[in-house]
Formats: sequence, C-alpha cells, structure tokens
Amino acid sequence: MIITADIAMYPLHADYEAPIIEFIHALRHYEDLDVVTHQMSTQVRGKFDRVMTAINASMKPVMADPTRVVFVVRYLNIDLDIAARPDIG
Repeated sequence: MIITADIAMYPLHADYEAPIIEFIHALRHYEDLDVVTHQMSTQVRGKFDRVMTAINASMKPVMADPTRVVFVVRYLNIDLDIAARPDIG
C-alpha cells in the first residue's frame, strides 16, 4: 500500500532553520521514497512501512534533543502525486 504523509516541523527556538533542514535531509536519505519540500511542509510518498520507518527514524534524534519541537503530520491512504501542482481550475 502506498501512502502520502505531510509533515510540518516547528522548533520552538530562535534558530529554527537548521534543525528543519537537517530533518529534511534525513528524510531524503531514503532513496525509495518521494520527498517534496514546500514553504510550509514536506511531503513523503511511498510504501507504508518505508514511509513510517523513515519518519520515525528521522524524528527520533530531533525528539531526543532537549530543544522543544512540535511536529504536525497528516497521513493519507492514497498515492498522491506530490510532485504535480493540483488542477484547481
């Protein structure tokens, strides 16, 4: 089963960009997944187990750090074409 996840990460400190970039790079390490980053979130598409493994493994070091962070993740049980812009007419 192919799923799509939409992830937004919010580090709760002034230097927020570096941890976000590190997290995105960790996700991109998984070559068998599609990872597309937008201004407000990153989308990941692939086989269910692989997406979940990648997200969990990429989140773990962030969550282990004492700096507070908020993750918002939405999971879709569809094979969403994350590289294409939607046709909104």
